[in-house]
Amino acid sequence: MRKAALIAGVAIVVAGCGSDSGSSESSDAASDSSTASSANTAASSPTVEPGREKNDGADQVPECGTTKRKPNTEKPPAQHIPMELCDAAVLEDGKGGELEFTVEAIKTDLPCTAKDAEAAPKNGHIVTAFVSAKTSPQFDATILPTGLNGPPSGAGWSILNAEGATEPDISSNASERCFPIDWPSLTPDKTYRFRVAFDVPSDSGALVFVPTTLPSAQLQSPSWQWNF
Repeated sequence: MRKAALIAGVAIVVAGCGSDSGSSESSDAASDSSTASSANTAASSPTVEPGREKNDGADQVPECGTTKRKPNTEKPPAQHIPMELCDAAVLEDGKGGELEFTVEAIKTDLPCTAKDAEAAPKNGHIVTAFVSAKTSPQFDATILPTGLNGPPSGAGWSILNAEGATEPDISSNASERCFPIDWPSLTPDKTYRFRVAFDVPSDSGALVFVPTTLPSAQLQSPSWQWNF
């Protein structure tokens, strides 16, 4: 897997998703190990912010595991940095802080769960991205005014069709009201999980994120693309 990072200039690093496994010699040993692990996790895990409304369903997306960074000096051949599910994109604020976010899953035409959900999408399909994100203690969230919000309030996300053209209208009452809105208001030293939904004509294409940073940030911003 790969990880992409940016600072005042652009630097790219890659990361791989992984998991740990082990075995115990007895049920008692396994129980003791599980108890100790749970205690350590509770003590060290960052606070998970549910967003502005009930985050029902967002905690059911696949876990991507941990990531490791390693240098990648190859220039991406495409306009957007090509990503796979569980790759992590990293935006550095140039002051030592960073935002890391991962698209864990992209699903099409899931049942809507919001109480005021509309019956059918305007354009044909609801495409939903399940996203996890975390900010470092030093991250300056003011450089990213609309954060990782979905449309229409967030300008960073877009959808490409099969021909590579940007879909002009990806927001509707159906996409905005399919799930309770759980986009996070980014603050330092937090972990988030949320969904972003789009109303599009096709159930295949590409998801793109271009950071909409403040001009004063002077970041040479790359963008990222996930095919689905």
